[in-house]
Amino acid sequence: MADPITSEPFLPKISLRWLIGLVTVCAAAMGVVQQAVSNGQPWAVLATVLIAIVTLPMLMCVATFSLASLFSTIGSAAIGPEQPAKVYVPATRMPDVTPAPVNCDGEAQ
Repeated sequence: MADPITSEPFLPKISLRWLIGLVTVCAAAMGVVQQAVSNGQPWAVLATVLIAIVTLPMLMCVATFSLASLFSTIGSAAIGPEQPAKVYVPATRMPDVTPAPVNCDGEAQ
């Protein structure tokens, strides 16, 4: 269980090897898109459509989450600073119950 006081990094820890692989995959995809746009080769057009079919739903998910996060931040900023939570102390008697009269001996009448 994570400590609620310490903040987690904004981005996960990604190794340099993964970043180089991601850049390589993106470069290959851009090469295929370039072949589809400039030369109009059928295999490149099909590959570009497949790339779009795979990436667009993920981008829409990221955009939707970012928009919801933005609205949440704006809403919490509009409310103002957080008020401290009320602390309720247990009582020895119920507040809506009136105590019975007590005689001199300490017994209820």
